[in-house]
Amino acid sequence: MSLAKKPWKIVLIVVAIILIAIGVTVAFVYPRNPTIYDPVVDYKSYVLANSSLTITVSATMAIDNPNFYPIVIESIALGVKYEGSSIATANIGELRFNSRSNTTQTRDVSITTTDQTTIQSIGLKIKTGQTIDMSFSGPAKIKVLSVHLDKDISFSKSFVIPNNS
Repeated sequence: MSLAKKPWKIVLIVVAIILIAIGVTVAFVYPRNPTIYDPVVDYKSYVLANSSLTITVSATMAIDNPNFYPIVIESIALGVKYEGSSIATANIGELRFNSRSNTTQTRDVSITTTDQTTIQSIGLKIKTGQTIDMSFSGPAKIKVLSVHLDKDISFSKSFVIPNNS
């Protein structure tokens, strides 16, 4: 009788070890949501022409990645609003962030509008040294392993554009 019970004990121990190993593996591999901090946007330059205005800013993204593997932000398409009206879309290309790290990356982003009312208003503020307020919002397409996540980003920025004329 004791010989018949021994193989079952061994099988139960092996099954328990396998289940524990699977549980530990899943705990380490399961994708965790990264913390994406609001981008820091700083004015760099502008080009004011008769029919368009292009403002170049640097956008610095900071991400805390708790995963044991790198993550990729495939794209960020931020709608840009000035005085409540949509004026442009600012696209930030692909960004890669290392595993188990808090990383920052900076990209230059061009914001171009052809709306004449906006161009005149911002042009006047540039000439008089007034503050320009813009708001940015849109989705970030994130890839963690093969899992795709969307995170909405929304923030505002005020800056003074120096008059270079």
